[in-house]
Amino acid sequence: MVETAAHLVDHVFPQLPVRQWVLSLPKRLRYFLRHDRRTVTAVLTIFLRVVEQVLRERAPGAAPKARLVAVSFVHRFGSALNAHLHFHCCVIDGVFEPDQGSDEAVRFREAVLTDADVQMGAGAGSATGASLVCSSGLSRQRRREGHGRVAQRRRLLGRCLGPDRGR
Repeated sequence: MVETAAHLVDHVFPQLPVRQWVLSLPKRLRYFLRHDRRTVTAVLTIFLRVVEQVLRERAPGAAPKARLVAVSFVHRFGSALNAHLHFHCCVIDGVFEPDQGSDEAVRFREAVLTDADVQMGAGAGSATGASLVCSSGLSRQRRREGHGRVAQRRRLLGRCLGPDRGR
């Protein structure tokens, strides 16, 4: 990952500040994402939207249409080859918006981020992703077992968000 990120910074991205964002999911949620590509894509999309929102808020003068530039990598295993779904995203530290004077030109607005901004962005993305994954798992569970909606939600949310017992 280090070599790939260095290549992006040195040869692909413009000469702008780049930050690596990593989203690691709780063990209980990884089970639901293991074979569900749509949910993996949805979680990554939500995470990048949250990062974009944080960057836009911290970039002075950025327009609501300003967008981030990122390259994302989905990792399915940890360093010990254990099942460990997580995302690495190389993101330019700011947003791009259309330039008023030209149809093809863009203007870069650098974001000024604090450690609190980074933690807030990661926490919001993780919480949103958790609720999405739990609701996705809920629909599959409901079809299989045919139980009542309230009982299923309690059981499934308890499994997703309860304390991790080292599994």
